[in-house]
Amino acid sequence: MIDFAGLRVLLVVIAVVWLLVRRTLLRRNGASVACALRIGDVARPGHGWHLGNMRYTPANLEWFGIFSAAFQPRVILLRSSIDVVGRRAPRGFELHSIPHGAVVARCRALAPDGRSLDLELAMG
Repeated sequence: MIDFAGLRVLLVVIAVVWLLVRRTLLRRNGASVACALRIGDVARPGHGWHLGNMRYTPANLEWFGIFSAAFQPRVILLRSSIDVVGRRAPRGFELHSIPHGAVVARCRALAPDGRSLDLELAMG
């Protein structure tokens, strides 16, 4: 019989395998790239970054959190509405919060429901 420590190890292994399978399945449905996302208060460098994967579809950019188990994107942006208003190199704590070698793009975009979003995307 498995003791409590063994059960915890088994659950961690199952979770890691699930995240790897999910990532593989999401990448099959369109071009995908590692991307950190920050929505809202973009004036505070190093704060509010979330790691994930951005998937390109013909009409949208879909962002999935890297540690989420869901198959639905957390953020959807209309590709035709994305306006890149600036680019910069990561600075300070951002070097530890976003993918290595990424460039930060400050953007304005529309969500499918018409909401306007100010955000930053960090990707290679």
